Amino acid sequence: MKNIYNYLESCENLILSFSNLNNHYKEHPEHKKNLFLVGGLAKELLPHYKMWTNSSKKIKAELKELYLNNDVVKIERIQNELRKIEERVNNTILLKDDLDEHNNIKCKRFCKETKELVEWFNEIKGSLIISKSSLNASDLPEIDLTTQKEQIRLIYDLGIIDFLQNKYPKTLNNNNSQVAHLVSKILKLKYISVQPSINELLSDKVGKNYPKETSKTKAIIDKLNANESK
Repeated sequence: MKNIYNYLESCENLILSFSNLNNHYKEHPEHKKNLFLVGGLAKELLPHYKMWTNSSKKIKAELKELYLNNDVVKIERIQNELRKIEERVNNTILLKDDLDEHNNIKCKRFCKETKELVEWFNEIKGSLIISKSSLNASDLPEIDLTTQKEQIRLIYDLGIIDFLQNKYPKTLNNNNSQVAHLVSKILKLKYISVQPSINELLSDKVGKNYPKETSKTKAIIDKLNANESK
């Protein structure tokens, strides 16, 4: 958290320093051309700029760690602080053309990179939430079926065919042919090859077209059932 706090503190101090410098030049525009005075006026700004530069290089790693640790309280607090800084940076951008050339470059860089960091911070929220949820992806079974009958058997064992028949009774009308048409479209298979298997499966007629349970389909169902019993 050290770099995060250093970053937030240096942002606040830099915005204040740039504003103070801008106010001075409004009252004394002639000082912009005096290199000796410019150096003296910017003296208080330099340590804040150095802290901001150093913390900028390391802050992303700390922000990612907060999300991965799901530290909601700190995340919310930092989000609020960054939001305030972004608002002030938007106003600071209006000042940069009133600064001397040397500090104008610093201010432009500060405004640009600070806004980019805030945008990045907002973007990683979604990606890290997805990454975090995908840590449990290993709980899902591998599906590598090689035959049409295995595909049909799997959607039957998953209860998908029962669901379709209960959900759309008028459309399917207890008609095996209609079910076969729908399944063929879902699996992107030819109806003529799906229909015999669906007909035997739903009619409990075990013939040459009956899609039997295989070791692959059984492993998938067993894995899902095991997850439910955890």
